[in-house]
Amino acid sequence: AEAKEGATIEHKLKVEKVEYKIHGTATPIKLAYKSKEEDIAVFHLPENHKLKSYPYGLGDSDNLRYGQEVQVLGFPHLDYFLVRTAHVASRVLKGEFSPDRTSGFFIDNHLVSGDSGGITVRSDNHRIIGLNASNFMNYGFIRDINQYKKHL
Repeated sequence: AEAKEGATIEHKLKVEKVEYKIHGTATPIKLAYKSKEEDIAVFHLPENHKLKSYPYGLGDSDNLRYGQEVQVLGFPHLDYFLVRTAHVASRVLKGEFSPDRTSGFFIDNHLVSGDSGGITVRSDNHRIIGLNASNFMNYGFIRDINQYKKHL
């Protein structure tokens, strides 16, 4: 197709089949839940395969306090694993201003490429309280883990 000046070209991808590699062998996996609005996809792994679990489990993202210390875990630029300290800067409820219309909180540290999809944990108990999402100005936006618990 030929693009005219000022035109937008949109590419839509349709996922026909999703595979998960287990020791180099591709195994089909099934989609359990997806939401474009929440920007999440949850898959069922084959029953014969178990992933090592994050040892501390899920926390309660509704009980965060302003200024509370958190740890952001990510894989920046797909080069290395990085953990850094941040603090809860403000809360955002679904329906209020939010970069992606989900509930969450801003932290006083920006996210870098490769952080999205990673986790944010409380510094005091290491429980997962959010999924790293995006940046807004100089603040990182973290989606509340509580809104996803029903899908896990």
